[in-house]
Amino acid sequence: MMCDIRRAAALLLILVTAGCKNGYEKFYQPFNVPPPPAVQPVDFNGEPRIVASSGNLVDDTRRFYEDGYGPVGQSSFVGPVENQAGAIAQAKKLGAAFAVVWSKYQSTASGAVPFTTTTPQTTYTSGTMSAYGAGGTVNGNYSGTSTTYNSQTTMIPYSVDRYDQVAVYFKPLERRGFGASMGSLSPQQRQQIGTNKGVLVLAVRKGSPAFMADILPGDIVLSINEQAVFDVPSSVAATIAARGGTANVLLIRNGGQVTKAVPIPSGEW
Repeated sequence: MMCDIRRAAALLLILVTAGCKNGYEKFYQPFNVPPPPAVQPVDFNGEPRIVASSGNLVDDTRRFYEDGYGPVGQSSFVGPVENQAGAIAQAKKLGAAFAVVWSKYQSTASGAVPFTTTTPQTTYTSGTMSAYGAGGTVNGNYSGTSTTYNSQTTMIPYSVDRYDQVAVYFKPLERRGFGASMGSLSPQQRQQIGTNKGVLVLAVRKGSPAFMADILPGDIVLSINEQAVFDVPSSVAATIAARGGTANVLLIRNGGQVTKAVPIPSGEW
């Protein structure tokens, strides 16, 4: 019986922990990829690598952008700790070069489930008997068996730690375009510079036209080729329009205005 209970406990553990099996694939969601002529991600044909997150996925994304990689999607789920081989397999399926993984303990799921075993019990009976009739007396022997079933229920406890788990997948980016990642200004930044115009430079890609022209993270871009930029889409449109020529970028740095001339090739750089 103890062997049966141990087997049941092992089966229960498998069932409890199998809920998020292959979670990196099951819970994958792609990000929106900007349409052409924006810079597009390209497939990576090598073996993907796992990188531990710094704990701030926004900072991780900026760091990878500087090295020429952009996020294409993520897996996010809660469950027992998954083998990171699942993240590698999903990255390879996507053509990603890196999977940035992060996990944090959330809770412990515990309880008990009933397990019932049934034990057969056989009873043996025997004896002699006599029958009387007009023809005389007949003596004989008899025997027989009967089976009853006794059941016993045992509560089997279980306890499973559950974790928030995230993997963000990064693919190489085309070597074209302006080479800076832009973001919206906060209300405090708009108040500080005294205008609703402008976008914030979040990261600059190494070796890009923006990098070579010394555009820096933290710069606030006010206009490109004398066209005011109001948000990220307008700044992207302005840099695309400048391909094959020069983007004259008016920006604010350390409280003062600076102009940078940024040659942008029409093709790859």
